[in-house]
Formats: sequence, structure tokens, C-alpha cells
Amino acid sequence: MTMKVSKALVIKIAIGIAIAFIIAIIFGYPNVLQKEKVEKASKEAEKAKETAAEVKISAEARPGEVLITAIFVDNDLVLEVFPFIAKQAGVSIIPDESVSGLVTCELKDVPLDRALEIVLAGTIYTVKKMPNYYLICPGDIKTTKFPFLHQKGDTINGIEYGQLFINVVDEDRKPIDITTVQIWKKRDDGGANAESFVVTSTNNSGLHKIENIPAGRYHAISIHEDGYAPFKQFDVLVEKDSQNIMTCTLSRGGMIEGLVTNEQGKPVEGMPVVVNSILCRRDVITDENGCFTANHLPDTRYSIIAEPKSDSPYKTTVFRGNVFCGQKDIKIILENKGETKLRTSLVNRKLSGFNGIEINLDPDQIQDKVMLLCFFDMNQRPSRNCLLQMRKRAQELMAKNVIVVAFQASKVREDNLNDWVKKNNIPFSVGIVQNDEEKTRFSWGVRSLPWLILTNTQHVVIAEGFNLDELDEKLNGNSH
Repeated sequence: MTMKVSKALVIKIAIGIAIAFIIAIIFGYPNVLQKEKVEKASKEAEKAKETAAEVKISAEARPGEVLITAIFVDNDLVLEVFPFIAKQAGVSIIPDESVSGLVTCELKDVPLDRALEIVLAGTIYTVKKMPNYYLICPGDIKTTKFPFLHQKGDTINGIEYGQLFINVVDEDRKPIDITTVQIWKKRDDGGANAESFVVTSTNNSGLHKIENIPAGRYHAISIHEDGYAPFKQFDVLVEKDSQNIMTCTLSRGGMIEGLVTNEQGKPVEGMPVVVNSILCRRDVITDENGCFTANHLPDTRYSIIAEPKSDSPYKTTVFRGNVFCGQKDIKIILENKGETKLRTSLVNRKLSGFNGIEINLDPDQIQDKVMLLCFFDMNQRPSRNCLLQMRKRAQELMAKNVIVVAFQASKVREDNLNDWVKKNNIPFSVGIVQNDEEKTRFSWGVRSLPWLILTNTQHVVIAEGFNLDELDEKLNGNSH
């Protein structure tokens, strides 16, 4: 039996097959491509995971050792990786100028030495550990641009000379360029002389070289750079044939603020004020409000002196008390030259009572006892610190037959004073100056606050206007 198919039917079937094929291409082919992409991405992810697993290392640190944790993805070795690790470890990492490249790895609780090995794995660079820092340079030391690794000092006229390399950075480990340093050498009398040296910049930012330094041990090296607190490092050794390199970290430092007034409490404008310490000196001028600010100060103890010009109506005034960075409540009261003669000293004078002062003090309590009097202002930090230090020594002083008494010498509410005394557990008697505070301070010879007065057992004044850290010396000189 023969089946006949019409020509029209054949054409319709052919057209249907063609349409089906086109639809399959349009909707099916992208799915195939997408599947291939997914498979490829999956393989790459698996490969990356295996690679990361190779560099993801956790190591147990030695006691006190810093561990490094970081994830780097195509990070620049010099600009990103080394600074990040250096800041986390608290050390200086100095790369040779030839060091470059990107790194991708993960560090998790890795000791510093091992962390550096990991980030440099597969490169031509090596780590050279120095006493207080790390150098990153080519594996072949001879090709490094660090001159101190292949240069030695000279001997001229029998004197050996060395070179000193200084890496100067800020607190974020960013390099700082400097021009000069001072190197201090001890004198036979115990003092020290400073000699300025011009530094030579190397090819490494922040790394400076000082040439032709006589080999030997030096008292200190100091750096004074605008915008930073002075830097000073003691006990510096320069050897002829050694790698003399040190890291100097400069900080922005702190500040001290204060107020200068006359005895009537009026601010004094244009008054020169010297803020001085063993590490630095700042000369500042009071503004129209009598205020002064000294910036970029290292953390140490300071003396504050108001130094009027010769034609000023005021006399030079020294602020009594310890002053440290961060204090903002220093108050200097200037004495008028014409009134200076009227303000007599109490030394060798016997106290006749506590005129102008309200205090609850039993006469029997102080009879035949040495007295330590302190005029203070609870609103000033130096005064508060003085009383808190005296509080710590109260039992010791009592055992030495010393009675401590304090007087609030500026106007405050009595209940506020009592609250402060109670809150700080002040164990000795505290009184308050009544009525005319300026007049009372003047009659007691008080020139600044806090102001200490020491008597013998007959209540004759033997010392006044001294610092608390001088008390033992004054007591040892007391013959009673």
C-alpha cells in the first residue's frame, strides 16, 4: 500500500522543523554558555581556595611576640603591605628602593618573621633582621641600594669615623624628611655638648645618612622638626665597621595652656611666657585674653615662667608646681614691681594665727608639731595634684610629727569644697580663705598656687614657695 504525501504537507513539516531549530538556538545556546561559565568559575574558585589554603598559616607565637592578621588582595608591597604590618607589629620595616610588586595572601595570627616570609614568597627579595628593625632587599645583598650594608667607615689621621643611618617616621610609620640632627657628647664635668650634623637623603624615603662621625658612644641624638615634638634618644653607639642604623619615631606631642593675669585678676596681653623642660623650650606670647598655648611638647615635666620686658610694670614670675603635657588650667598671677617690696617673706617669722582663714583646728593638735601649710585652688589641676600627693604621704608625715593643713585660697562655694574634700578622702584639715582672697594671699606671701609653707615645732616659718618633691630636703634641714 502506497501512502501519498502532498507537497503542501512536506513544506509545512519543513517549516516547523526549521522554527523548532531556531527556537532551540535562541533559548538553548545561552544556557549552554552560562553552564560553561559557571563550571569555569567554579573551577577557578576551587583553585583560589586551594591557593589560599597554601598561604593561610596559623602559628603559635613565643611569649610576648606580636601576631599578624591581615588579608591582602593585589596590594602593593611598599605602599600598603609593609606599612600595615609595621604598624600592627610596632616595628620599622624599610624596603630597598628596588623592592616592588603586588601580593595576595591571608595571614592569621602569624608571627612577624613568618609573615614577612609569606608575603615575600616567590619574589627575589629577602628579609634582613636588624637589632630594632627589618630590611627588605634583594637576595643578593651586593645589589642592594642600602649603602651601609656594603660600606665601611674610614680612618683619617688615626681617628676612626663611622656612618649613622637614621630612619625617621611619624606615629603612623610614614617617612619624614629632615635636614639636620644634633649629636650630644658627654663632657668630663657630667654635662653634654651638642654638635649639629647635616643629613644626606638616601634613595629610600625617610632614611637619612650622617657621614664622618668619629666612632664612639654618644650621650644622645636629637631631632627638631617643625610640627613635631622634639625627639631625643640616649646612648647612641657609632662603630666604624658596623651597620649603625636607628629608627626615630616623631610624634605631634601635647600642649600646655594657661592664663596670665595681674593681681586684680585682669588678663595681661602680650606677656612673654617660657615653657621649659630638659627636652625642649617653647617661647609663647599671651593673646588679648591673657591666654597662652605651647604646642608639640614631649611628655615630661615643665617649668612655666612669665618674663616681662624691662619696661613692663610687672616682675618675672615663676609658676610654682609641677606642670605636664595636657594641662590647660595654668594660672600665673603677676606681681607689680611697685608692690614687690610690700610682699615680705614669712621665713624666720612665727605664725600668730590663721587671720582671714576659716578652719576647724584644735590648738592642742598642732602644739609642738611641725606644720606643713598648703594654699591651693581646687579648680586648678596643679593644686589638686598637690593635695592628692599630700594625701598619699599623710600617714608618713604624721609619723614624722608633721601636721598638714590646707587652705582653699580662691573664692568657691563652701559646700563644693567640702564635697571635693570628702570625695577625694583628704585626711587632713582643710580651711577656706574668707572675704578678700587677694589681700589674705598677699599677707601670707602667697605668689602662686599651690604655695607651700613649712614651720618648725615652734611654728616659725623655715621654708616657703617650694615644690612638694623638695619637702624631704626641707624637713631634713629642720632643726626644730
